[in-house]
Formats: sequence, C-alpha cells, structure tokens
Amino acid sequence: MTKNKHKLPRSVPAEVRRTLRKEAGFGCVKCGRAFGEYEHIDPEFADAKVHDPAKMAFLCKACHGEVTAGRATKQSVWDAKRAPFCKASKMSWGPLAFGSLYSRIGNLEFVDCRVLLRVCGEDLLKIEPPEEDGGPIRVSVTIYDGANLSLKIEDNAFVIGGENWDVEIVGQVLTIKKALREPSLIYRFNPSGGIVIDRIAMRYKGIKVNVDREQVSIGTASCKISASHSTFVNCSSCISTYGTSIFIGGIEFADGVSGLVGCVIEGS
Repeated sequence: MTKNKHKLPRSVPAEVRRTLRKEAGFGCVKCGRAFGEYEHIDPEFADAKVHDPAKMAFLCKACHGEVTAGRATKQSVWDAKRAPFCKASKMSWGPLAFGSLYSRIGNLEFVDCRVLLRVCGEDLLKIEPPEEDGGPIRVSVTIYDGANLSLKIEDNAFVIGGENWDVEIVGQVLTIKKALREPSLIYRFNPSGGIVIDRIAMRYKGIKVNVDREQVSIGTASCKISASHSTFVNCSSCISTYGTSIFIGGIEFADGVSGLVGCVIEGS
C-alpha cells in the first residue's frame, strides 16, 4: 500500500522522520536497535490523514512485528515513546554504535569515504556520521528491481518497500535478499572496525555490481573493472560509474575511462 484511503502516501516527510529519530534517541523506542520503521500508533496508517509525529514512533522491525501480530500492545509503544530505550538506559545501539567511517568492500579498504556505491550519479549505498554525538552511524541503501525502486533504507529507517524483501539482522550482520534468491547485500558491523560488505549482487541501468570477500567487479557490456587488495583514503566514492566510465576509489571523469584512482596507498 503506497497510499491509504485518505490518499496519504506511506513515505514520511524528512522533517517528521528527523523528529521521530531524535525523540527516540536514534534507536527503536522499545529496544534501542538502530534499524527501524516509522509506526503510526493511533490511528494506524490505514486510517491516518497526516503523518503526525505526536502519534507516531520509531520501532525496529522486530518490535513493530510484535505489535502488528498482537503480541505487544499499542499501549506498550506509547509507554516506550514517553521513555525511549536509548534515553532511559544509556546502553548502546548495538552493532551500529561506533564512530569510524572505515569501510571494507570485498577485500578493498576505504577510509573516510561516505559513498560506497554510486551508479550514474545516484548514491545507492552510503554511510554517514551520527546525527548527534554518541549516536549510531547512519546507513542508507537503495535497491532497484530492474528500473523499479524496490527497497530504500534512509538513515537506518525503512522508508520504501520491504514487502518482497527479506531483511534480517542477526548479531552484527545485516542481510538483504529478494524472496528466495541469493542475498543482494550483506553488511557486517564491526564496532572497532567500521562497516564490512561481504556481498553485493545488483544490476541497475545496465551496470552489474558483484562483490564477494575475494574481489570487487563492476561493469557494463562494453567496460568492466575488477580489483582486490587495495586501500583508499578520502575518496569522493568507493565504487562509482558515470556513463560508460567505471571507477574504484575516485572521482568521475569522462566517458570511456576506467581504473583505480583517488588516493590509493597500496593495492593490486
């Protein structure tokens, strides 16, 4: 359902999302997990006429599922909204509670690179610093099914799609996959070492991206680049494409160019 009977879109305005995240201490109001959804408490989304932050809360998928299934009450959400977990307990947000903007994609290492994957000018994977000191690193993910936008995570919150996707968080591992297919994305969160991406398998605008623990490969029908065992510092993007150009660790230039660019401090 993209709109309800009052024609209210499911997508929540940015200012409302920010209000709810800040109110919650940037984690699920009930348990503190960093990844979550924006829940209409009362009225529910089907009957809501506006996205009113006073009647909404930030809930992780697990806690949201408990409420939807009737195993937890709406009153428990109201109670948690008044005393959010992250503000009341002073405990961590779990696997996202770290401060490093270090990333590893396959066996390529990136330091202080916020955009992990950019395709034709669109940032599909990125990480950003906490919104406030002590908060969790923010992760954003955009996944397409062909030309159709299928799943979008923005600042750790699911804002579009999800019905046909299996999104699982177990310990420090986030796995995203479509139905019964092989995973499209596997993130690991290392509190002492940033974000590690063990798997990317996606295709968008003719660009195929494949990442495993041994190699990064990105290409089109006419141009392809593969890389392993390299370290990059202060890059505009980790992996990017522009027209028929493909780059790992650098800035987009003219069409028909590919290679390892940017500040490579070691590599092969």
